[in-house]
Amino acid sequence: MAIFSCTANGDTLSCDASQSQNASSYFWEFLDNDGGTASGVTASQQYTISGIKTVRLTVTGSGGQQDSDTNSYSVTVP
Repeated sequence: MAIFSCTANGDTLSCDASQSQNASSYFWEFLDNDGGTASGVTASQQYTISGIKTVRLTVTGSGGQQDSDTNSYSVTVP
């Protein structure tokens, strides 16, 4: 089960999926105009434009099953 939270620190979102259950791989998508992708239990993304940013995490279990979750966070670029 995909469970994550992110913390905004200025222009950077730091995300943690350590509470996800039965996950063997993690794929992060930072879905906004200057976003990107990452893998691993934790990920971070630095932005160049302030605003509400959308993050999607997809986890894959050892049997190949997938689950995803999407959340939005406010980022302020100095």
